Amino acid sequence: MNIRISRLTFEYPHRTFRLHIPELEVASGSRVAFVGPSGSGKTTLLRLLAGIHLPESGSLSLDSVELPGLGDAARRAFRITSIGFVFQDFQLIEYLNVEQNIRLPFRINPALNWTPEAAERAEQLIAATGITEKRKRGINELSQGESQRVAICRALVTQPNLVLADEPTGNLDPANKRKILRILFEETEKRAATLVMVTHDRELLEGFQQVIDFQDFHAE
Repeated sequence: MNIRISRLTFEYPHRTFRLHIPELEVASGSRVAFVGPSGSGKTTLLRLLAGIHLPESGSLSLDSVELPGLGDAARRAFRITSIGFVFQDFQLIEYLNVEQNIRLPFRINPALNWTPEAAERAEQLIAATGITEKRKRGINELSQGESQRVAICRALVTQPNLVLADEPTGNLDPANKRKILRILFEETEKRAATLVMVTHDRELLEGFQQVIDFQDFHAE
């Protein structure tokens, strides 16, 4: 999925933060890392790319879709069918177990079908991320690192064309960091999907084709 941004501005109500991105393009199928100090707008831009936030002005398009021009329902439908989002705070549902959380996108939108192929993908992701023994556990029974891996499985199981990952290795030990990064790379490469990842870990940057430092953008 190709990303194009032009003259984008965004600010939160009643806060002094303001993000301004003059021009930004991400090629379809590429791996991109967002780096920069906390509060510089990295997570904000992920949410703009997902259509969770809307820019105050400017253009933001994913392939031929101009996100700010879509209504709420259309943005939600586009997000759930085309985008996988690994949230920094996971956003897992506590009353669902691990398997049910991974399957959640298929339960909340009829545009996604829970097929045998989807079930097999879920099994492969559960095994690859090392949470097989936790599959029937409640979310409250998981460690932070395990919850993070569930969130990654949920984002990838729909085979999205764009994966947005907000610090997806932040709660993992060094061995699991590399493992999860490899899974993100492999799963996005399979579908020539675009990966955009926020990270503070500069040791992980060598595998990315584009590194965007948010100090280059104006954020107050």
